[in-house]
Amino acid sequence: MNKPSSNWNSGDASVRIGTEIQLSSYAPGVGGGGVEIRYTTGLTSDSTDEPGVNSTLYDNKSPIVIRGPVLIKAKALKDGYIASDTEVFEYGNLPPTPNHLSEAILGSGDIIAFTAAQGSTIRYSYIHTSDKDVFPEVPTDNTDRYTKYTEPIPIIGPIDTPTYLNIVARAFHDEWGASDVRTLRYTLAPRLDAPRADREGTVLPGTVLMFETPIAGASIRYTKNDLEPTGNIDDPNTFTFDPYSPIIINHSQTIKAKAFADSMIMAPSETITLSYVIGGLVPTKLNMGSMSRKIDFISPSHTIEWDFNGIPATVLYDNNDIMVIIGMSVDNNGNEIVWGADLESNEDRKNKFKKLKDIVDDPNNTLKISKKNSL
Repeated sequence: MNKPSSNWNSGDASVRIGTEIQLSSYAPGVGGGGVEIRYTTGLTSDSTDEPGVNSTLYDNKSPIVIRGPVLIKAKALKDGYIASDTEVFEYGNLPPTPNHLSEAILGSGDIIAFTAAQGSTIRYSYIHTSDKDVFPEVPTDNTDRYTKYTEPIPIIGPIDTPTYLNIVARAFHDEWGASDVRTLRYTLAPRLDAPRADREGTVLPGTVLMFETPIAGASIRYTKNDLEPTGNIDDPNTFTFDPYSPIIINHSQTIKAKAFADSMIMAPSETITLSYVIGGLVPTKLNMGSMSRKIDFISPSHTIEWDFNGIPATVLYDNNDIMVIIGMSVDNNGNEIVWGADLESNEDRKNKFKKLKDIVDDPNNTLKISKKNSL
C-alpha cells in the first residue's frame, strides 16, 4: 500500500494556526475500501512514536487542526495486507533548515543559507575557532545582540589550514514563538582542484571518457542527469568514477563532476559541467574503385583506424565493399542510430584478404568517396 499523503506538503510555509490537515491513502490492487490511516503526533521525530493499530484513527470528517508546531507520523493499514511505510509531516515554526548539513566540509566560495516557515525571523550566532567543541550563545529575539539572517553567509578565503565555523540558529514567529535550536558545526578547509576530463564537445558514439583526479586519495563523483554531484554514497543520482570502468558516451548528454577528499580534510572541488554532443556523418558504402589506391587486407577481422576529415573513422572490408563507420545517423523519427559492423572470420573470407601494411604505413593515403546508398 502507498504511504498516506496530505493536502498540505510537509514543511509548507503557508500552514498557519487553524489550518486543517487532511490525510488520504491510495491502495492499488487491494480491493479498495477497508484502508484506515493511523497516526501519532509530537514535536520531533525522536519523541514521536511509530503509528500502529492502536494509534489514533484518522477520520475524514475530523481533519487534524494545526494548533502549533507539530510533527505527524502516519501509516496506512488494512486487514490481511502489509502496512505501508510511515510518512512524516512537519508543520509549524521548525528550526531553520541549512543548505549544508552539520559536519560538512566547506571551502572558500561556498555559502551557508537558511530557510524557515514563512513569517519567521531567523537569528543566529557564530564563532570561528580552532576548537570544534566551542559554540556561541543560543540566540534570542534580541534585535541588538544577535544577527538577523537576511542573505546567504559567504565563506571567504583563502583558507590554508582547517578551522571550524560553529553556528547556532533559531526561528522566531509571532504566533508560534521561538523554534528549537539548530546547532551546526562546519569544517573550513582548503578546496580541492576540480577534476579534469580528457575530452569534451562533439564526439562519436562509444567515446570513452576518462577523468584525472586532482590529488592522490581523492575520488571523482559525477551525475548524468544535470543534478549536482554529492559525496553521499547512497545518492542514487551520483556515481563514483572508476578508471577501470570508464564512462562510455553513446548519446548527447551533460555530465557534472566534482572531486571529493576521501581521507583528507579538504573541501570538495568546484563542480565542472561537461557537454557532449554525438556528431559525425551518415555512413556510406564505398566500392574498391572509389579508393585512391588499392587496399589489400591482412585478415577479415582487421580494422583500420582512419582520420577522415578530422573525424575518426573505422574502415572495414565486407562483401567486396568498403564500409566506413564514422559515427551516427538519424532515422525518419529523429532517433540517433549508431553504426557498427561485426565481421566473423572464416576461410572463404580469409582468401579475399591480403597484405595491409603498405596502406597503413602511408600517411598520405586518403579516401575518395563515391557515395552509394546509405547504410
